Amino acid sequence: MACFTRGNERAVVDLDPHSFRIRTTYINPGSANGVFNLWAAEDRVYLRARSPAHGIELWVSDLTTTGTKLVKDINPGVVQGFDSYATVVGNRLYFAASTIGGQVLYVSDGTDSGTHSVCDLETQNPTFVTLQGRLYVSAFDLGGAGLELIEIVDPGAMVETFESRCAPDFSFMTATPPVLGASSLLRGETPPNHVGLVLIAAPDTPSLNLPILQPQCRSRTFAPLLSLTATPSGSWSIPLAVPNVAALRGVSLFVQTWNLQAVSLFPASTTNALRLTVGR
Repeated sequence: MACFTRGNERAVVDLDPHSFRIRTTYINPGSANGVFNLWAAEDRVYLRARSPAHGIELWVSDLTTTGTKLVKDINPGVVQGFDSYATVVGNRLYFAASTIGGQVLYVSDGTDSGTHSVCDLETQNPTFVTLQGRLYVSAFDLGGAGLELIEIVDPGAMVETFESRCAPDFSFMTATPPVLGASSLLRGETPPNHVGLVLIAAPDTPSLNLPILQPQCRSRTFAPLLSLTATPSGSWSIPLAVPNVAALRGVSLFVQTWNLQAVSLFPASTTNALRLTVGR
């Protein structure tokens, strides 16, 4: 069974115990490539794709045929509007766009109205790094300043991972971006014969190897500001409400689970730590 039937446009393969099911969306019918790059967000995939009517532009997909669509024709016509440089922050995509006026930093939430310019890049080949709730863009200023660093102070809700999950349990923790007026869904799995304690601490809490932890484990939540409901053995999820208060934009917190032994409690093991940054 051929997977690639037209260019590079085999879209989705669903795996189940009985069969492979292939669903395909042809963005650029024929033998020419239609999809060049993909970036995964929480509930969507952003695509850099080419279509006959719009050239190379930003598309978004929920991995269904009906849910795959053009977001915005940034550079109208068949000329390229989406360069290949991009990064996901929360559920939004920051990317370099080609416009009539030159290369511009754009942001998109997957909708036409939520896709707009941030600033002029005046450059080619930017790189992106997220750090401590902010987005940094390295770009070469054609105006004579050379290679410079652009700081985006409020890029949006963000989740960053710190520390490694550690032996003997290797439990892992995830979270959805903490968007104002919504909830960040914390997810994890507590090993058998343990109780999980979800701790929230200040964003400047150092990485510590404590005597009460397993030798390979490090904590980012010592002296927590808040502890959430202890989770029993098995998979769990906890919604963390985010008030719709503008002053919270850009506020960061560390979240980490300590897995305590059911009988003796210590030495405990820890999951990876997450830095949650509140945003739009």
